[in-house]
Amino acid sequence: MIFNNKTQFPGGSTLVFDTIVTNHGAAYDNINGTFKVTVPGTYQFSLFFHTDGICDSKLAIVKDSHSEVICFTDGDRWDMASCSAIVDLDLGDIVKVKVMNDPDKNDACIDGKWKGITGFLGHLL
Repeated sequence: MIFNNKTQFPGGSTLVFDTIVTNHGAAYDNINGTFKVTVPGTYQFSLFFHTDGICDSKLAIVKDSHSEVICFTDGDRWDMASCSAIVDLDLGDIVKVKVMNDPDKNDACIDGKWKGITGFLGHLL
């Protein structure tokens, strides 16, 4: 899943990816940005993103309300970040990418204008 526009996201928000390459079983909801488990098991999720040097960006792969992994970039330069998590999931669990920036300080600046540089991948192992 990827998105195609340079965008600022407020702290606490969920990233919603607007371009979906593969979504077997329609587990990813591109309206609210959540992956809802329809087949229990062990999954691997990966997040990668590009920033444009405007602001710090801190994103997390979140299972239900728990951050499984957090990755971040420094806001004073163009940068890339990536992180992965392997998690055991039960039927109905929710996984999403959440902006962990402090909402009172600054937004996360994610650059999606180069297709494929910013994305979120998940699959059953």
